[in-house]
Amino acid sequence: MSSISPLASHEIATECSPGEATSHDRDDIHNVHWSAFDEGERKIVSKLAVNLHTEEAVPQIISLVAEIEGDVVGHVAFSPVTIDNNENFHGYILAPLAVKPDYQRRRIGSKLIESGVQQLSIMGVDIIFISSNSDQQITRPL
Repeated sequence: MSSISPLASHEIATECSPGEATSHDRDDIHNVHWSAFDEGERKIVSKLAVNLHTEEAVPQIISLVAEIEGDVVGHVAFSPVTIDNNENFHGYILAPLAVKPDYQRRRIGSKLIESGVQQLSIMGVDIIFISSNSDQQITRPL
């Protein structure tokens, strides 16, 4: 897995190169989501992220992490979706996505999304859906 260089709070993570999450990342994935979401959502989102990371699915779930100095600071999951009676449809949903608060606003989340979208494009995915809580929705350039 690639690492992200440590940055000052105002710098952009230009060296961010997310990698596939491994079985060793389970607790770190939980902690990233726990720290990034508020008290009302952290328990359910953390549990969802870990469950998606460990689930065996066909097609596969894409689970990516970003590290800084060996510490997992970001995670995203892309899960397959299907349409009844359409075996040729290849769609995914992006959720959940989280970056630890001290590492936000450095494009780490954007780099995780870009890496996932690139993998899905290579796989021939038709569409990617995004699940978002409108109260927390922030529009940022990728």
